[in-house]
Amino acid sequence: MGMSVVITEKFLSDVAGWEAMKRARGFLTQAQVVSSFWSPPLLRGVVRVGEIFFRASLVIKDEEDIENLCTCREARESGIICAHVVAVGLHWLKSQKTEAATLPSPSAAAPVKSLARKVSALLRDDAGTPAELRIIFPPNFDQALARGKVMLVFEARWEGGQGPLNALPKGRAYAFPPADNAIINHLEVLSQGETPALLQLELKDFVALLPLLAGHENLTLGKSSAVMVTQTPLPLPLRATLE
Repeated sequence: MGMSVVITEKFLSDVAGWEAMKRARGFLTQAQVVSSFWSPPLLRGVVRVGEIFFRASLVIKDEEDIENLCTCREARESGIICAHVVAVGLHWLKSQKTEAATLPSPSAAAPVKSLARKVSALLRDDAGTPAELRIIFPPNFDQALARGKVMLVFEARWEGGQGPLNALPKGRAYAFPPADNAIINHLEVLSQGETPALLQLELKDFVALLPLLAGHENLTLGKSSAVMVTQTPLPLPLRATLE
């Protein structure tokens, strides 16, 4: 394989076309791109359209070998390079210009730091390697609630074992159950597009996550004690006597 592709506006326009570029600029102008990361060969980010969050990923091996893994219908049904991934690319380019403008000038003896961002490249696809999400609540859960901050740990179990969600072997896609995908999508929005292995949530964010955890079978308190989240209110042991 030759040198990795350099992302430019011309490259994105050439591979996606004028119409996709026009829509992508609209997403960028309206601040609908939540996050963007480029770690060759993976360009990935999140685009919000209304109430829908699209996980827009593009695997760019060379200028001709390009695979769109965006979750939008266009990409899933036809595999075209959609406006969502183009918008992610434009957002990343813009962020690099901003960073370059704010970086101090390096001295002659100091090495120039790379602007590349380290990101977990968790690829998901229904045809991938089966995997399931496991969520670990803190052992001192009641104390965490009282403080208003809850630290959750996220692991994945697959045929190769179990470990942190963001440490699954790279270079392959993983097939999570629909309920797990919904949770991971929510987590990636909270963590600005990255796939977290742990996340400290404010109480409001934890409460917003709870409906997605209802009925999930792989929740534990610490490493071993099973936890069940239910949407059915628990009856209170109260009795009233009218006098």
